[in-house]
Amino acid sequence: MALLVGCSSDDTAVPATTTSAPPTTIPTDPPGPGPTPAELVGVLPAAADLGPDWVEALPEADEPDPASGAEDPTDRAIADQCPELADLMGAEPDDPDDDHVTRRYVDGDGRELSVELDPTPRMRTDADLEARVEATNRCDEVVVDDRDGVTTTLRFQTAVDPDHGEQAVKFQAVVEVSLPFEADPITLELYGLAFRTGTVGVSISASDGLDPESLGVNRTDVELLASVSDRLEAAVDDLVG
Repeated sequence: MALLVGCSSDDTAVPATTTSAPPTTIPTDPPGPGPTPAELVGVLPAAADLGPDWVEALPEADEPDPASGAEDPTDRAIADQCPELADLMGAEPDDPDDDHVTRRYVDGDGRELSVELDPTPRMRTDADLEARVEATNRCDEVVVDDRDGVTTTLRFQTAVDPDHGEQAVKFQAVVEVSLPFEADPITLELYGLAFRTGTVGVSISASDGLDPESLGVNRTDVELLASVSDRLEAAVDDLVG
């Protein structure tokens, strides 16, 4: 899952209401072929670009392999319980994404940052984008039940973002993780941004880290998220011309 941006304090939260972006002309079809996956890989940030404690995360043992057709349970839950959000975030498990390029990074405190590039993004009108943002904000919550007894509840707020690319949406989620051996849920924050630059769709998300021993929460670096978003937007813009 990928779509961005604030920290856990109230003054940086994404507002639930929408902000109108400047009108844009949406082409019926992308102008010519988009970049190849190899070209998209070339604009992805290196872990060292994020900071000295960041590394590229390897797929987890229980993480679905896209090539196998296995579903990500969070993507499926979002698609079933809030389809408008799945559409905005590109978290639609029934849509093929073989040509997407994704990377996930993690730092020493468990914070995560994910990037996804899509060479065939969906084209929208501004009116359609705003309607889907409003519909997403009417979703109550998304609940994901894990086979190990872990229940994750996500509550999203989204807004149109006029400051990035074209047809941009930023989102914030409060994520409550209920563990079978803990009386109280653990609360994390997730931030994301999804936008289109020419023929490429860009999704970036960042989440708090969780200490595996103390279960203490390490808040995400919002300034890093904003910096990576700006650099990636410029790199993709240079690529597509």
